[in-house]
Parts: sequence; C-alpha cells; structure tokens
Amino acid sequence: MDDTQPRERTLALVVEDDPDIQLLIARHLREAGFDVITSATAADGFQLWSERQPDLLLVDLMLPDGSGRGLV
Repeated sequence: MDDTQPRERTLALVVEDDPDIQLLIARHLREAGFDVITSATAADGFQLWSERQPDLLLVDLMLPDGSGRGLV
C-alpha cells in the first residue's frame, strides 16, 4: 500500500497475549468494519505500530515482555 493514499478502512492493532481474548476482540472489530492486526507481545506490537501506524490501539496492560503502558 502506498503510504500517501488514505486507507479504505480503519486499521486497529490489538496487543493481547491471551489468544482467546485476542481472537474475540479482533472478531468484534472486524465485524464493526475495522481491518485488524494483532500481536501477543509489547515488542512485536511496537514493531507493528511503527510499520503500520494503526488508527486504533488496544493494549493489554500485563504482557509477557513488559507493561502495555510502556507501549502506549
């Protein structure tokens, strides 16, 4: 995708280490019309945020590699 072109849909990043919760949140966001990318760690979430610049960020505060607050 060309970064100068606007997105057709809003992009959400979900950073959640519990796979069931991650799936549930992502499913609801997709049903609401979002494009969704997911991560299970703060480090991977930061990488995705840096590369994709999502419009919405949902972050678990207790992640296996640190606090979600540090990511936000």
